[in-house]
Amino acid sequence: MDPMIPKQFREKFTQSTDLTRSPQVNELIKICREIKEGRGDTDILKAQIDVLYDVHEAMNLAYDSLAPTQPKTPLFIEKGAKMKAAFDELKEGLDEVSLYLEDEDAEHIDMGLDTVKKAMDDILDTSDALKKEEDAVEVLSHSPPVNELLRIGKGVLKGEFKPIYFFRRYQVVEDMYAKTSRDIEKLSKLPPDTKAMEEQLPVIQKALELFRDGLDDLQECFVYLDKKSEEMEDPESKELTEILGEEEDPDFDFKARAEEALDKIQQGSLQIYEANVAIKEGIDKAVEEDAKKKEWQSKIPGYAAGPVGGGLDIKVGETPPPAGQEQLMIPPNFKKVYDAAWAVAKKEISKEEFGKTLEWLASTVNKNISDLPKLVKPKGLTEQEEQLFDQTKTGLTDAMNNTMRGLEEMRRYITDEDTSHLENGLDLVMRSGDILYKIQLAGEDAAKKIQQAKAEAKKKK
Repeated sequence: MDPMIPKQFREKFTQSTDLTRSPQVNELIKICREIKEGRGDTDILKAQIDVLYDVHEAMNLAYDSLAPTQPKTPLFIEKGAKMKAAFDELKEGLDEVSLYLEDEDAEHIDMGLDTVKKAMDDILDTSDALKKEEDAVEVLSHSPPVNELLRIGKGVLKGEFKPIYFFRRYQVVEDMYAKTSRDIEKLSKLPPDTKAMEEQLPVIQKALELFRDGLDDLQECFVYLDKKSEEMEDPESKELTEILGEEEDPDFDFKARAEEALDKIQQGSLQIYEANVAIKEGIDKAVEEDAKKKEWQSKIPGYAAGPVGGGLDIKVGETPPPAGQEQLMIPPNFKKVYDAAWAVAKKEISKEEFGKTLEWLASTVNKNISDLPKLVKPKGLTEQEEQLFDQTKTGLTDAMNNTMRGLEEMRRYITDEDTSHLENGLDLVMRSGDILYKIQLAGEDAAKKIQQAKAEAKKKK
């Protein structure tokens, strides 16, 4: 080690070389180091040794439980033997470290830790190799319990595993089916959260029926095996070929029925998985669209939520907004531009289609602009009425010109897909539409009052 490196870093580096991939072994190393430096506690050491004895036992049990249903590949045969030897070596190392508790000879710690570290490294390296091989195996179902049922079931039919392991996986999947079925039943009685949920729930229910048929067929198979061999519950029971060889019932083809059952279960599981993917995608899409819409609307001045009971909204103008609620009231043709802008932002319509909608409104507004000179001030108006007429004409002119400016801004989105053009342009177009609609309302209201005045004057005559 380079002497120019500060001492504290040199010490940390030296210590780190003792570490393993096992947190429990690393803790044991740390405690043993403290013991050797005279600042450790033997009770803490004993407690950590006991932890590793428990780890050793758990790994042993897991291996013994899973090994009988693992494909007997050359790698598994080689690594399986190495792993069992490493389990024994781990226990030997722990036994050696434990001797320190009897005579406090530090040599037990050094020898024991070397053995423990080597054994744990072998166990983890072997586990990695087996995991890599397992990952390359075809996935029969995206549900781990169902995948194991299918894998082991097919292995039993090929004569690779004992029937008892097939039966045990079947029991696990039966419990899983019962819970899933109850959950779907409850869900079906609630209003669907999304359109995807509404569409996919019947698909899941149908798939569960197919899944149930497969489980029922398997149940018949296991009842048949149980009658054929009282030893089926024994892990060391005879192979399937031996069981079926004992007075086989010609009316019951076990292998054909089991294969058909596994196919039903696999198909049902796949359909349920695909439906769940569609539901998740639907939820994600709805959440994303809602977030985008709120973000977009929040950027439009005045569109953000207002006081309680109010808030700004965009609606096709039919009636004035209720008291206490601020809204942009717009003509129907302006609403089409709003819908088109939102749709093109979500890629639901093409930019070409969006451009046609902009051109359609621009054509309408241009025609109205060309008609403005025809709007001549009537004779016989009072001074106040003349002022109102001038204000209205100016308002119409400004609103139409601003509409055209807003449409031109939105048109820039077609070239660069910068949503700020949609946001800024739409803000201008919608607010111009609101002004035009309110002028329209005022005009209609004035026309009604003139008609009422004429009717009253006629009555008086």
